[in-house]
Amino acid sequence: MKKFKTKNLRTFFLQKYVVVIIISLFSIFVSLNITDFIFHNFYKNNKTFDISKLDDLFLNKNGSINTELLLKYKGSFFILNKDKELVYEKESAYLYNLNFEDIINFKEIIFNSDEKRVALNTYTFLLNENELYYLIHATEDSNEITKNDLKKIIFILIIFFITFISLIFIIAYVFSNLSIKKFKNPLLKIVFGIKEMEKENYKIRLNFEAEKEFAEIRDAFNKMSTQLDKLNSEKLKLENDKKKMLLHLSHDMKTPITSIYGFSKLLYENENIEPEEIKKYLKFIHDKSLYLANLIKDLFELSKIDDITFKLNKKNINITEWLRCIIIELYPVIEQKNISLELNIPEKKIEFFVDDIYMKRVITNIINNSIKYNEKNGKIYLECNLERNILRIKISDNGIGIDESLKEKIFEEFTRGNSKDIEGSGLGLAISKKIIILHKGKIYLESDKNFKTNFIIELYS
Repeated sequence: MKKFKTKNLRTFFLQKYVVVIIISLFSIFVSLNITDFIFHNFYKNNKTFDISKLDDLFLNKNGSINTELLLKYKGSFFILNKDKELVYEKESAYLYNLNFEDIINFKEIIFNSDEKRVALNTYTFLLNENELYYLIHATEDSNEITKNDLKKIIFILIIFFITFISLIFIIAYVFSNLSIKKFKNPLLKIVFGIKEMEKENYKIRLNFEAEKEFAEIRDAFNKMSTQLDKLNSEKLKLENDKKKMLLHLSHDMKTPITSIYGFSKLLYENENIEPEEIKKYLKFIHDKSLYLANLIKDLFELSKIDDITFKLNKKNINITEWLRCIIIELYPVIEQKNISLELNIPEKKIEFFVDDIYMKRVITNIINNSIKYNEKNGKIYLECNLERNILRIKISDNGIGIDESLKEKIFEEFTRGNSKDIEGSGLGLAISKKIIILHKGKIYLESDKNFKTNFIIELYS
């Protein structure tokens, strides 16, 4: 059998939450890098000189300065030669009369007059591979946020949030589609199974791999489907049995009723019938009426036992003494037919919980069948014992026996023995089996070389 996952949904969601957190952190990292790239490449930073532009500072090897490049940046620019002599300046207001020798060694200058701070950036580069030059970039470093700075901040934040939200949306969409498949597949199969059940297809079974909670639903559905399939089979069998019973019943009742009607009409319409004939017809009517009465009684008993509200009235009785009492009641009939009786009932008490009235019906029915289907000078054997909490009763006879073709269905309704000359309802053994089943026991036929028919009753404590 295929093994399925037993991971529960809590573990599944916990794993997904961890993945979401990792993805979110990754999105923040990517967004920051994209924002930085866009800002530095598409939004000019005109506060700090880009050192990568040093090669573009001179237009040619003669030392012509690219003034347009320096105009793109705020602040003052000073270019000094190797002797630290000024060869170019742009907006020298920040430095006043400071010495360039000192400026090269400073990183920032504070002017005490108005507490302004000037940031100094000094770059050294070679022209024509041997001429040393210094580039000094001086900018006012104010703590106040200007409108231009605020625009830059807003621009950075907008880029960051757009990038972050876009990444999160794309990742969430892909991730949700992947995750929903975990739920969609089992849910679709469960819905399909329910729809099939609505169509009374109780043979449907769910077979999918899923987390623990869905696996429990799958197993519960399959169990329910199996039970419904079994109940449906039993229902169909009961319907077929019901039809069969009605067919048998109509057949079994039709013949005696027709006979009773015919003979009663004959007696009613003819006044010149001999007394002996009248007695003969009345006996026939009596016998058929008795047969119908027993048939109706058995049908009532069968329907009563099949009722779900029916319950046995069990009590603890001495089985050995109880069996002897039954034999005493039946002995006159046994003796009248000149049938020998052999008993193997222990002298000691065997106490057992049974419904003595209904169990008496079982024992009496089997013994009566043994008498009915037995020849004169025949033999009936009755045995009782208790082994390992199992009460075993054996009733055997050496009568005409039961055909092999009937042994499989002898306990079904309207199944009769071999003799066609002996009337019976065909319900006695069916009722007996139902009573034994209600006692949580079993009844069956067993082969025995000494007897033709052997009924075995087993009850469990």
